Amino acid sequence: MSASTDIPLEDYHQCRLGRWHQHGEGYQRYARSEAYRALAAPHRRMHESGAEALKFARLGDHNGQLAALGVMEEASQQLALQLDNLMEHAIYEVPYSSSHHSPLAGAP
Repeated sequence: MSASTDIPLEDYHQCRLGRWHQHGEGYQRYARSEAYRALAAPHRRMHESGAEALKFARLGDHNGQLAALGVMEEASQQLALQLDNLMEHAIYEVPYSSSHHSPLAGAP
């Protein structure tokens, strides 16, 4: 890893998506949706495996680091799929008011 391994990571509750999902408009609008609830597991797994990859990097365990990054990538792909499902749900079942701006707009 080229980035510093001393920088603490946000957990899945603290990041922008986590705040939107657990306390923000996402929770208020979509909490009853299966597509919404399906976000939690891959989101948590992505953060946990990222933290694990950093732990292995600090220990100099490159094989462990690569394995954890593989889990993180898989979780990221699953999260993207679930976000697509939620977007489809929002478009076809719960129209999103044009006066609201997505809290994820401009997110990296």
